[in-house]
Order: sequence, then structure tokens, then C-alpha cells
Amino acid sequence: MALGLAGGFLEPLESTSIHLIQTGIARLLQYLPGAGFGQADIASFNAQTDFEYTAIRDFLILHYAATERDDTEFWRARRAMAIPDSLRARIDLFAADGRFVRNGEELFAEPGWLQVMLGQGILPRGYHPLADSLSLLQLDELMGQAQRQTDAALARFMDHGAFIQRHCAMPNTESAA
Repeated sequence: MALGLAGGFLEPLESTSIHLIQTGIARLLQYLPGAGFGQADIASFNAQTDFEYTAIRDFLILHYAATERDDTEFWRARRAMAIPDSLRARIDLFAADGRFVRNGEELFAEPGWLQVMLGQGILPRGYHPLADSLSLLQLDELMGQAQRQTDAALARFMDHGAFIQRHCAMPNTESAA
């Protein structure tokens, strides 16, 4: 049984190491207290761990595989690497009509996948079929509600320039001289 860096390391892009330690401990505790671990326990633990690492791996690879950067050999190699079938299926599903399917309790939820897909230029060719079950009036109201919620959330934040000025501005050294 290995946890932390002894159990594996994906890379620091999303800083998943602490999460993987915590979920590894939680999985281990599912099988305690017992006098030992049977083969079924070991197989179950390993299958759950493999699922978690695979889902995180796919999320990380998406950042690299879909990039448009090609200014160094590093980025050209990342763009040319093979994409696992599990990630290809997610990309294809989203590219078809904007759908995501979250499998179980994987670490990264739909908003994270959406941000990376859209941020890397993967755009759906169509829209989710459930949209056809609503009238245009209902869709308009739903989109209006989303816009109002977004506007209300944004109104609570200062803009970037004001934030920098308030929290990161250099002290005025001219007046001190």
C-alpha cells in the first residue's frame, strides 16, 4: 500500500497530490478494521485508485493536447502525443453537443472541464438535445436568469485595475524624496 509520492505523481499543473493522499486514506479506511486484506479488497482498492488517477490524468492531458502553443519543442511534443481513448471520448462528446458526463466522484467537475475545453478552443458543433424540450420563451427566460445571476455576481467584485491599484500598487517613492 503506497500513498503520496510513493503511490504516484501526475504533475503539478492542478496540484492534486494532497487530494490523492486524502482519497487514498479514505479508501484504505473503507477496508479497516480487519485482520488483513483479501484479494477482493486489494482488487477493489486498486480499481478505485486506477479510476481516480485515470480521470485526473485525462484532465491534465487535456490542458496539453489541445493547446495551440507550438513555440518550443516541449509544446510541439505535447500536441503530438497520443490522447487516451477515455479522454478522446470526453472530447468527442463535448465537441458534438456540449455534453459532459461526470463519472462517479471524480475530482474535476463539469465547470473545470468546460473551462479547459473552451479555453483550449474546443467548441461544440451543436447544443445539448434537452434544449429542444423548452420553448424559445422558456430558453430566453433561462438565459436571462443566467445573465442576471452573472451580472449580480460580477457587481460584487472590483475590476482588475482597481484590484491591482488597491492591493498591488507600488508605493509612491517620488513624494518621499
